[in-house]
Amino acid sequence: AAPKFQTMWPSPRRARVVAGVLALVVGGEAYHVATPASRLGGVALRSSSSPRRRHAVSSPGCVAGMHPRGRRAVVAAAESPDAEPPKYSIDAARVSPLSDSFVGATRQAADSIALAIGDGLTLLRVDFDTTGGDATYTTLKSSMEFARSVATAWAERLGEHKAGNATTLRLFFPDAGSAALASSQWKLGTEEALVPANVGLSSFPRDKPDFETDAGVLVVCPKAAEATAVEALVDAVGRERQVPVVLLNPELVDMGTTGYGYAGRLLKKRLLDDLTQVFLLQTLPAGALAQTYPNAFSVYREDDDLEDGYELLATVPRRPNGEDLDEIFEFFSKGSADDADASPFGNVAGQLCKFF
Repeated sequence: AAPKFQTMWPSPRRARVVAGVLALVVGGEAYHVATPASRLGGVALRSSSSPRRRHAVSSPGCVAGMHPRGRRAVVAAAESPDAEPPKYSIDAARVSPLSDSFVGATRQAADSIALAIGDGLTLLRVDFDTTGGDATYTTLKSSMEFARSVATAWAERLGEHKAGNATTLRLFFPDAGSAALASSQWKLGTEEALVPANVGLSSFPRDKPDFETDAGVLVVCPKAAEATAVEALVDAVGRERQVPVVLLNPELVDMGTTGYGYAGRLLKKRLLDDLTQVFLLQTLPAGALAQTYPNAFSVYREDDDLEDGYELLATVPRRPNGEDLDEIFEFFSKGSADDADASPFGNVAGQLCKFF
């Protein structure tokens, strides 16, 4: 019986290579190109001993099949209405740029916050993680300088979005110790202060927002222990008074201890799902994930051959989790390996393995 061999080759030259290999493998029977690729981009291999014995071969953009009576190869263009769109793509209008410096990242975050506030949003989220999984320092310690830079830029812009006579940007820290440390490092109340005078520092659970003066609230690295206090703050400030509240690097669900159990799912539904992601920068083992408001999440891969060192792979509408990122990198790594195989013999072995 004729072997049922079907593969995908983009040119008649490569099809001839397959024909030659088949001639060696399948009982010495000779195959040759039966259908030119000029019209539809596909070719068909025909057995010389039996003209009815054809094996359709199509280019990656075509779908090949057999005529029921074996008289001719049927090649259909991929522009069929049933053709599936590419799994991952780039929406050029919604690409989030990848900053090449710390200063640039803080400027992007401040700009994104300002744009979201200008659009009337009050419950915002900012994630900044350049540790690459290194747990040497706590999230709070790694985020202090970023929090100071964003707070400085936001406080300077409060005049554009102030509510009434309120001009203060209130920063809430997880505890009094971290708030005192920030006050000391930033030299609050001195002439050498590293933040504007309209920045105020507070901490959970003792301090409360000042509804008369606070024009914005930045919650710095809240943990699961502060979840109840953070939710109360968001309800009182962001929802009731429509004052912008930004959560920076929130970890309100302890994945190492409880994970997304019943309480975690309720918190996600009540609070986390209502937060608008306005900025994200996360370093990955093989690249980076970036997002700026109102753009999409953009996945980048390291590429030393490029000037800026990163190649944009795809844009996705929702924040990808770890499994999603692994799938994206694997998808494009596989594509690169296939493209790198320029020799027409490169995939013959794999095709013959499928054949056998």
